Amino acid sequence: MRGLEKGRFYILTTPENESDLYQLPKEVLGQIRRDLMAEIPVYLDAPSLICLFTYDNNTFITQSYQPGPTRYKIVVKKAGARLFDLRTGAQVRGIHGRRTSVFEVLQAPRTYNAYRFE
Repeated sequence: MRGLEKGRFYILTTPENESDLYQLPKEVLGQIRRDLMAEIPVYLDAPSLICLFTYDNNTFITQSYQPGPTRYKIVVKKAGARLFDLRTGAQVRGIHGRRTSVFEVLQAPRTYNAYRFE
Protein backbone atom coordinates (compact mmCIF):
# COMPACT_ATOMS: atom_id res chain seq x y z
CA MET A 1 0.00 0.00 0.00
CA ARG A 2 1.57 3.23 -1.11
CA GLY A 3 1.07 6.41 0.86
CA LEU A 4 0.91 4.86 4.31
CA GLU A 5 4.64 4.72 5.04
CA LYS A 6 4.64 8.21 6.61
CA GLY A 7 1.69 7.55 8.91
CA ARG A 8 1.68 6.82 12.61
CA PHE A 9 0.04 3.92 14.33
CA TYR A 10 -0.99 4.25 17.97
CA ILE A 11 -2.20 1.55 20.30
CA LEU A 12 -3.99 2.81 23.37
CA THR A 13 -4.64 0.17 25.97
CA THR A 14 -7.90 1.05 27.68
CA PRO A 15 -9.57 -0.38 30.76
CA GLU A 16 -12.29 -2.96 30.28
CA ASN A 17 -14.71 -0.57 31.96
CA GLU A 18 -14.61 2.60 29.82
CA SER A 19 -15.62 4.82 32.73
CA ASP A 20 -12.24 4.02 34.31
CA LEU A 21 -10.69 6.29 31.67
CA TYR A 22 -11.86 9.18 33.86
CA GLN A 23 -9.50 7.93 36.56
CA LEU A 24 -6.35 8.27 34.45
CA PRO A 25 -3.79 10.62 36.00
CA LYS A 26 -3.47 14.10 34.51
CA GLU A 27 0.06 13.30 33.29
CA VAL A 28 -1.15 10.26 31.32
CA LEU A 29 -4.03 12.22 29.82
CA GLY A 30 -1.57 14.98 28.91
CA GLN A 31 0.64 12.60 26.94
CA ILE A 32 -2.34 11.08 25.15
CA ARG A 33 -3.62 14.56 24.26
CA ARG A 34 -0.20 15.69 22.97
CA ASP A 35 0.18 12.58 20.81
CA LEU A 36 -3.33 12.49 19.38
CA MET A 37 -3.49 16.23 18.79
CA ALA A 38 -0.07 16.60 17.19
CA GLU A 39 -1.55 18.41 14.17
CA ILE A 40 -3.92 20.63 16.19
CA PRO A 41 -2.52 24.06 17.22
CA VAL A 42 -3.89 23.92 20.78
CA TYR A 43 -4.27 21.29 23.51
CA LEU A 44 -5.14 21.13 27.20
CA ASP A 45 -2.97 20.23 30.14
CA ALA A 46 -5.95 19.35 32.29
CA PRO A 47 -7.50 16.61 34.38
CA SER A 48 -10.25 14.39 33.02
CA LEU A 49 -13.72 15.80 32.40
CA ILE A 50 -12.32 18.94 30.71
CA CYS A 51 -13.05 18.79 26.98
CA LEU A 52 -11.71 20.73 24.02
CA PHE A 53 -13.63 21.54 20.83
CA THR A 54 -11.50 23.22 18.16
CA TYR A 55 -12.43 25.14 15.03
CA ASP A 56 -10.34 26.05 11.98
CA ASN A 57 -10.36 29.82 12.66
CA ASN A 58 -8.12 29.83 15.79
CA THR A 59 -11.10 29.58 18.11
CA PHE A 60 -12.00 26.79 20.52
CA ILE A 61 -14.33 25.92 23.35
CA THR A 62 -13.46 24.25 26.63
CA GLN A 63 -16.21 22.40 28.45
CA SER A 64 -15.94 21.38 32.09
CA TYR A 65 -17.85 18.42 33.45
CA GLN A 66 -15.98 18.70 36.74
CA PRO A 67 -18.09 18.97 39.93
CA GLY A 68 -16.06 21.95 41.20
CA PRO A 69 -13.92 24.82 39.91
CA THR A 70 -10.91 23.51 38.01
CA ARG A 71 -7.59 25.17 37.25
CA TYR A 72 -5.79 23.91 34.15
CA LYS A 73 -3.55 25.04 31.31
CA ILE A 74 -4.26 25.83 27.69
CA VAL A 75 -1.21 25.26 25.49
CA VAL A 76 -1.00 27.05 22.14
CA LYS A 77 1.71 25.68 19.87
CA LYS A 78 3.00 29.11 18.92
CA ALA A 79 5.62 31.27 20.63
CA GLY A 80 4.24 34.65 21.65
CA ALA A 81 0.60 33.70 21.09
CA ARG A 82 -2.13 35.86 22.57
CA LEU A 83 -5.31 34.32 23.99
CA PHE A 84 -8.66 36.13 24.31
CA ASP A 85 -11.79 35.14 26.20
CA LEU A 86 -14.58 35.54 23.63
CA ARG A 87 -17.29 36.29 26.20
CA THR A 88 -15.47 39.14 27.93
CA GLY A 89 -12.97 40.17 25.25
CA ALA A 90 -10.25 40.11 27.90
CA GLN A 91 -6.77 38.91 27.05
CA VAL A 92 -5.62 35.95 29.14
CA ARG A 93 -2.10 36.31 30.51
CA GLY A 94 0.31 33.55 29.65
CA ILE A 95 3.88 32.31 29.78
CA HIS A 96 5.71 32.23 26.46
CA GLY A 97 8.34 29.66 25.59
CA ARG A 98 10.37 29.09 22.45
CA ARG A 99 7.67 27.00 20.76
CA THR A 100 4.55 27.29 22.89
CA SER A 101 2.48 29.73 24.91
CA VAL A 102 0.83 28.45 28.09
CA PHE A 103 -2.22 30.04 29.67
CA GLU A 104 -3.54 29.01 33.09
CA VAL A 105 -7.30 29.35 33.50
CA LEU A 106 -9.86 28.66 36.19
CA GLN A 107 -13.15 27.26 34.97
CA ALA A 108 -16.38 27.03 36.94
CA PRO A 109 -18.02 23.60 37.22
CA ARG A 110 -20.25 22.40 34.40
CA THR A 111 -19.62 25.43 32.20
CA TYR A 112 -18.03 26.20 28.86
CA ASN A 113 -15.59 28.95 27.82
CA ALA A 114 -14.83 30.19 24.33
CA TYR A 115 -11.39 31.47 23.29
CA ARG A 116 -9.52 32.83 20.30
CA PHE A 117 -5.77 32.90 19.86
CA GLU A 118 -3.50 34.93 17.60
